[in-house]
Amino acid sequence: MSEVKFKAGPAWSEDDSKLVYRESEHSFDVLGRAAGGISSLLVEDLNLELDDQGRVLYAWGLCPRTQWVQASLRPPRAERRKLLVTSGAPETPGTSRRLGAGGHWSALVSNDGAWVCIANSPAEEEQEAVEIMPGAIAVLDHLNRLKALWLRLDLV
Repeated sequence: MSEVKFKAGPAWSEDDSKLVYRESEHSFDVLGRAAGGISSLLVEDLNLELDDQGRVLYAWGLCPRTQWVQASLRPPRAERRKLLVTSGAPETPGTSRRLGAGGHWSALVSNDGAWVCIANSPAEEEQEAVEIMPGAIAVLDHLNRLKALWLRLDLV
């Protein structure tokens, strides 16, 4: 199976969806989320929901706060653009594919408690940051692989 690769697509228009963290469920969820998700990519137990065109629609799923490590960090500047999977997406509707199989994704929370960064490697100089929806930023390395996912922490 081919490695999962991404590219930034065109800009997206305003979006009424809202990323939230449900403390009682230890998970991220999206209020007012768009319909159309048919498969997903997994970052640990967090889903990146994909539509039938390979666009990443939103992030949701388990991300226990008990595993977060506090760190001095802030999200990268990002452009509001669609994030598209160019290779390695799940081929069968209703299925998922794990990213970085065998690797570990660390969950860091900013000192101010505003952002969670889930990353599988240190930040590189050559990277592209794409805001895939309000409060969610994907960071790609120079080979167009996902290296980090930044999620704004809005507790409910």
